[in-house]
This record gives sequence, structure tokens and C-alpha cells, in this order.
Amino acid sequence: MMNKKILKLFIIYVSLCFAFISINVSGTAIIKTVGTLDGSITINPAEPNGNFEWYITPVNVTFHAEDDIQLAYIYYKVTTKGQEDSNWTQVDIRNEHTAKYNLTITINKDGVHTASFYAVDHVGNIGPVHTSDWIKIDMTSPEVSLNKEKISFYEIKFTADATDITSGIHTVIFYADDNTEPVNEDTTFPYEFIWSGIGNHTITAKACDFAGNEAITEMSTSKSSDFIFKPMSEIIIQRFLFLMSSDFFFLYLFTMSTNMS
Repeated sequence: MMNKKILKLFIIYVSLCFAFISINVSGTAIIKTVGTLDGSITINPAEPNGNFEWYITPVNVTFHAEDDIQLAYIYYKVTTKGQEDSNWTQVDIRNEHTAKYNLTITINKDGVHTASFYAVDHVGNIGPVHTSDWIKIDMTSPEVSLNKEKISFYEIKFTADATDITSGIHTVIFYADDNTEPVNEDTTFPYEFIWSGIGNHTITAKACDFAGNEAITEMSTSKSSDFIFKPMSEIIIQRFLFLMSSDFFFLYLFTMSTNMS
């Protein structure tokens, strides 16, 4: 009889070595084993809404924590590539008296991020750390400006200065006047286009980053003081007036009069 009592006490002792005794809200004794905390992460939008796996809008990240009895805390952090590791943020959910809890945060900063979390139950058990895949966000348009350089009587080289600090410049597209078809696309720096012709025209440069954001700037092929791009009739008149006012013209007239005499 005594041996049976000793055996029962031994079994109870061994069980307590692998379990924690906790009391639920109704006062009932419950045996809670370690390792029942779990969780998962979902992202909204579920798929990137930009190009090349980039998001161009804020991203909502939801941490799904689960326990078999009751959760107490959720700890989370957002880590940004190229920056110092951030500290864990604690969310107290003890008053929720729940075994399942969903916590949603919003990432609204440009960069490449991961979101991580873990849960702690009401007796102090710590669950595993769950981490999302890389979340690439670029919500900012590139910066672009145009410069031009005369390279011949009827040619101008336009150079676009385009930068994007997050996803980078993918391509610069050039348009002439109101045409919807591009006259040139350049994917490597320097982003250039050579315009051939005369007259006043508008050159537009559209810079596109890898995420799909765009920026546009434009510049005229000529200014009112640009001699080579004025109408041909005006060019002829100006050249005639120039000759009339020059010493070469009077020398020409003197030579002609001398020959005639």
C-alpha cells in the first residue's frame, strides 16, 4: 500500500516538472504544458502593388498570436535594411482575457523592412519569434530635371538628371511635343536624347523608378534668343541686316563699283 502511494507521488512530481499549474478565471486548476504559444503574420496588400516586388502604398502587417489558455503581451518591432536594429515594442493585452489576438501595425516609410513579433502568455511563457519576408516600400516619386546643349546647327542634346534614393531609376523616357509615342528611352546614366530639327518644340522627360513611381519635366528646344531655331525667313532677314551693317558689305560694294568702272 505504501509503495503505491510513493509511486503516485512520484508520477505527480514528474508531471509537475514538465508542466506549470495555473488557475483560470473560474478558479479551476489547469495543467498548462510549455510550447503551446504560436502565431503567424499576414500582410495587406497581400501582393506588392508596384513593379519589381515593390509596394507604392503603406503596408498593413497583422500579427496573429495564439495560446491555449490566455495571452498577456505581444512584442513587435520593424527592422529597416541599412539602419540600426529597433527595440521591441510591448503591447499589454492582459485585460483582453483572450487566447487569440490580432495586432495590426502600418509601415508607411520608404525602405526595405521586416516585421517581427512574439507573444507571452499569462504565466510568463515566451513564444517563438515570427518574422515576415522583406517588405519593400517606395512611395516617393523620383527627382528629375533637364539640361540642354547645342551640338550643331540643328541638333540639341538633352540630358536628364534623374535620381531616386529608394528603389533607383529604372528608365527615362523622352517625348516630343504632344506625341504619346516616345522618341527615346534610356535605362543607363547619363540619360540623354539628341533632338534634330529647327523651330520651337517641347521635349518632355519622364523618369520612372523601379517601384513604378514617375516624375515629369519639360524644356523647350529654343528660346527667343536662340538664333538657330528661329523661322528661316527671320534667319535670312537677320543675316542680310548683319551683312548690311558690316565692313565686308561696304568692301564688297566698293569692289563691285571699281570693277564696273
